[in-house]
Amino acid sequence: MAIEMFKRGSVEMLALLILNEDDAHGYRIVQEIKDRSDGRLIIKEGSLYPILYKLSDDGYIISQEDISETKLGRKRIRVIYSITPKGREHLIQLKEEYDIVHDSIRCIFERSKSL
Repeated sequence: MAIEMFKRGSVEMLALLILNEDDAHGYRIVQEIKDRSDGRLIIKEGSLYPILYKLSDDGYIISQEDISETKLGRKRIRVIYSITPKGREHLIQLKEEYDIVHDSIRCIFERSKSL
C-alpha cells in the first residue's frame, strides 16, 4: 500500500528524468522505469498518460506524432514526448524536494529508538 502511494508521487519526476535523457513514447517510459528499478516499480500505461497530459499542459514536455511502418506494411502512429527547458527546471526542483524529503525521513528513522 505504501509503495503505491510513494510510486504515485514519483512518476512525474521519473518520467521527466527519462525524458531528460532522450525523447520517448509512453510505453518506453513505463519500460525504463520498470527496468531501471529492477522490476520493483511497475507503472501501468493507463496511469502514466494522465501525468504526461498534465506535464504537457503545464509546458514541461511537448509531444509530436511519429508515423512508422510495421513489418507487415501497416502504419503505426506513436506519440513521442520531449522535455522542454521549463521541464528541466521543474525536474531539478522536484529532485531537490525529493532529496529533502528522503534525507529527512532517513534521519527520523536513524534517530528512532523503536527500529
